[in-house]
Amino acid sequence: MQRDQQARQDQDAGNGAHELKAVRLVIDAHTASFRVPHTQSNHQATWPTIPPTALQGLLEAMLGLGQVPPELEYAAAFRGEWHGKDYQTGWNVGGQQDWRLGGTQQPFERELIGHVRLILHLRGVPDLAALANQLSAPAHSLCMGRPEDVAWMARVPEVAELAMGSRWHMCGVMLPAEEWRSSVVGGRLVTLARKFTGREFGERLGTVRGRMIYCSHLAPGGEVDARTVPGRRVEVPCDPEIRDAEGRALGLAFIPLFPSAAGERTAV
Repeated sequence: MQRDQQARQDQDAGNGAHELKAVRLVIDAHTASFRVPHTQSNHQATWPTIPPTALQGLLEAMLGLGQVPPELEYAAAFRGEWHGKDYQTGWNVGGQQDWRLGGTQQPFERELIGHVRLILHLRGVPDLAALANQLSAPAHSLCMGRPEDVAWMARVPEVAELAMGSRWHMCGVMLPAEEWRSSVVGGRLVTLARKFTGREFGERLGTVRGRMIYCSHLAPGGEVDARTVPGRRVEVPCDPEIRDAEGRALGLAFIPLFPSAAGERTAV
């Protein structure tokens, strides 16, 4: 039995071994704030997790503007220890009236997520080692939303060995709702910007949006374990080095970083 099991493992390792590797980044910040669009100016709410568009900006800060490979896929787990708020005030800068929030200098509330950690896995390019080397020397400073939410790398980017597994958790992971609604419970359904359009000067900036499930580790039932869905057992790529208190590895659901307007499927 052990010999057969080892043979299956060797066969799995030989079939698509490149798919079981990814560049792992661990980024920390004291605070994070991702403003919800169209909220009132005197109270700026934040999403509970980092939107895909903010991830795109973070990677462009690291690799350089326009240097992010369009074929890149990501799996992100975002976690924060507390939620709070601070107060800010808008001031004139160089006589620009539009810097004053609503024409006044009254303080406004800004929601914050505190003591955050972003665990990011990247794949989709042929040379993962070269990508990890590029990410280890960011072109610009990092932030988690606003410029004042300064971020830093807690670990040097490295190529991680993944493994397919059926015992995993997804605390803080974002999942496309249409792909995972039948097998995930305890998550929060949010509509996030997935892609910016109209990058040329003079064009109106638009977004491609998509419904995402955020598996919050703060809410009861937020931890998601592998579940039996009709016809099969759920197996996903896992990072054995990132485990929860029960010893379950972090489950990964890879998503295209730059989706098309027609939508996309999860690349498990």
